[in-house]
Amino acid sequence: MKGERKENESLDNDLLREIGSIGAGNAATSLSDLIQQKVLITFPKIEVTHPKDIPKVLGLQNMRVVVVHKKLQGDYNCDIMLVFPEEEAEKIVSTMAKLTFGVEGLDEKMKASAVEEVGNIVVGSFLSAISNFTNTELVHTPPSHMTDIFDAILERVSAKSYSSDENAVIFHTRFERDEENIYGAVIIFLSEELQRELVQKGKAWLE
Repeated sequence: MKGERKENESLDNDLLREIGSIGAGNAATSLSDLIQQKVLITFPKIEVTHPKDIPKVLGLQNMRVVVVHKKLQGDYNCDIMLVFPEEEAEKIVSTMAKLTFGVEGLDEKMKASAVEEVGNIVVGSFLSAISNFTNTELVHTPPSHMTDIFDAILERVSAKSYSSDENAVIFHTRFERDEENIYGAVIIFLSEELQRELVQKGKAWLE
């Protein structure tokens, strides 16, 4: 039995890495086209954890963050978000201001728009990767943008979304441009249905 559990864990990890590679690759291409400079997106670490432990895992307990959030609708109801510590989000905004808008700074409305655009690209790319593996069209809401204490954001999302026994997959994410690194995380709150589908499709893919 122990051997079987280890094999299943390995299969799941391989699948998540493949999803991350496809999602990050597509997102990097789209962001590079947007700012007309090469962007590389890597995910040095992937973790599966209980949703309540996410702030601790990311070291963001009681810290202000910027979140772009989408929700899947239909049979695979779940949530996915891109999270930046507030100072890292400012780096993204600064890059967008200089390279996309040709200015040194943006007003608050344009800052929100810039972050939402990045989030829409990154989250959308990961959803496309999942859709490819499950061979299912995933219907999702437009992106919503939140800035608050991370714990408070998760409480608001959890109050109306995932159940207490579901898992969250954390892709620790690094955006690289020239010598600048910007750190964040893509978090997928897996519903039981979506997790079951991914495991089944993942086994078939690995075989």
